[in-house]
Amino acid sequence: MDLTHAAKPRNILYFIFHSLPLALFAYVAYLAQPGSSVFSWHPPIMTLAFAVLMMEAICIFTHDLGLLPEKAKGWKVTAHWFLQSLGLFAAGFGFIAVYYNKDLFSKPHFVSWHAWIGLATIGMTILQVGMGLGTKHAYWYRYFIKPVRIKNSHLALGIVTLFLSCSSLILGSASAWFQRESNASFAYVFMAVCILVHWLAALNTLSTHKKRLLGKAGED
Repeated sequence: MDLTHAAKPRNILYFIFHSLPLALFAYVAYLAQPGSSVFSWHPPIMTLAFAVLMMEAICIFTHDLGLLPEKAKGWKVTAHWFLQSLGLFAAGFGFIAVYYNKDLFSKPHFVSWHAWIGLATIGMTILQVGMGLGTKHAYWYRYFIKPVRIKNSHLALGIVTLFLSCSSLILGSASAWFQRESNASFAYVFMAVCILVHWLAALNTLSTHKKRLLGKAGED
């Protein structure tokens, strides 16, 4: 088997996965023009948080899509919590921006599916941070619950968070603001790219950890 040719599809997939979220962020930032208003910070910062930073954090451990494929697990764990922390901070900033903007114009909060799913995504992300700390120190309470159960729960919630993140971004692209500022065709492209990158992230995460999920030995 020619390993050079075998690696080419993987390299293409790697490039697509890491470049498309950045393209989404750049496009939304171009539409919003951050700094032009209070609300203008919300769309790009949320896209950066969920489509870029948290996506990279989740996939850091995957075989095909991780940013640090050759690094030891300790490096990946550090990169994971660092990217996740940055993503959560960005999401918090984006949430404050849109909440304050609503108050400025005396508009009601949480009146759309996008708002509720977005809130659920942030809530799940906060829960995941707590689960991540539990996973990191699972050895401490190994006599009460098996560490693998905590790790699998963290992984399962991560997939749920991916689904919520994708849903929130898609609903955002269907919002009145996005439809007004963007070409209709680009809105559909945005939705398709969101689905693609989240599907790739979920698929590769499950594939990487399938042994542990199936209860087989060989993965800590």
